[in-house]
Amino acid sequence: MSKLIYFIIFVAHMCSCAWHLLGKIEVDVYGDTNSWLIHYGYYDEPWHTRYIVSIYWSVITTLTVGYGDIVP
Repeated sequence: MSKLIYFIIFVAHMCSCAWHLLGKIEVDVYGDTNSWLIHYGYYDEPWHTRYIVSIYWSVITTLTVGYGDIVP
């Protein structure tokens, strides 16, 4: 059971790091001002704040059914 929990934490960490990297690459390499980091105002925040937002996105995306934008 603990292996599964560690694996889920590891996958959430890797997905959040990839999500954060994608946002940084959009701004730094491509100059896109429509990145999620700029859109939500996290671009100039410290790294730990951006990591918490990224890990939140990763966990919510993988463990929930949806975001609530489609109603029955």
